[in-house]
Formats: sequence, C-alpha cells, structure tokens
Amino acid sequence: MTATYTKLINWLNAITPNDCTIIVSNPSAPQPTAPFVTIKVISNRDVAVNKTGVDDEGIRKATRFTQLTVSLQIQGKSSVPLQAETIAQQIMDGLNFPEQMLDYFGRDLAFTRLILSPQTLDKISLNEWDNRVVMDIGFSATREILQDVGVIEIVEVDGTIGTVEINKRIEV
Repeated sequence: MTATYTKLINWLNAITPNDCTIIVSNPSAPQPTAPFVTIKVISNRDVAVNKTGVDDEGIRKATRFTQLTVSLQIQGKSSVPLQAETIAQQIMDGLNFPEQMLDYFGRDLAFTRLILSPQTLDKISLNEWDNRVVMDIGFSATREILQDVGVIEIVEVDGTIGTVEINKRIEV
C-alpha cells in the first residue's frame, strides 16, 4: 500500500500548484498551512486473482486485481476565494491525461472513474472562512504476490491398482 500512496502523492504533486502540500490523511498529525490536499484510501476491494503454476524454482505467482477508492480533501487558503475548487478542477483535469498518469503510476495503477465529483464544504471556523472541497476517485490496481511453495524433489508412488502393485520413487 505504501507504493500506491507514493504513486498517488507524486502524481498529485505534479498536477497541483507548487505551494500545495500533499499529505496522507491522519487525524493526529499536524495540519500544514493551506493550501493542502489530504489523501486516504478508504476502500480496497479484491476483484479477481490470477494464479500461475509452480515454476522450476518452486515459486508460484499470483496477481491480485483490486479496486481502490481514494478520498481527497482539498483545503484552500481562507484569503483566496475558490482556491480549493480551483485545485479540485486541476485534479479533475489531470484525470483526463492517462499518458501522464502512466509516467507516475506505471502499469499497476490506473484511474477508473470519478466516484464523488468535487463537493464544496465551506464553513466559518474561528472567524475565518474555511475553504474546503472533498472528492472520491476510483482506481484499479494490480499487485503481484510470490509464494515460495518449494521445489518437489522426490515423488513416491506406492499402491495397488487391481492386482498390480506399484512401488516407485523418483528423485528430481
């Protein structure tokens, strides 16, 4: 999951303004000064698993295909009207350039759909205007898992078929 967050943060850093900080959402962490974007994977659902046979070294590969929902909260400066909305629109624009995403995501993470379009959640907080937007984006991800099942070194066959008795030992 760390690799997924790193790819998403690098992509967001590339498409948001230079003064915008991208952080993983954590209620206990200190808040940076606005503008900033918090990012959190709020769901991770398996869609399919493709498993291969065991290779000559005893390794079996499995590829997991998952769907992720990434929640973004964009906080703008209270002194800059519509800053959060503008950053949200830059992120939306960035969703339309899959070739740029390929540079940041590689082939194991891809945008699938906008789940929640940008929603403005402005409020007055401590006599200041709180300029905030939330949005949820869907991604598909693949993850390769290697399982070391070991190499089969000895095969023993022992039994009876009808009246024929079989006793064999094969060392690989």
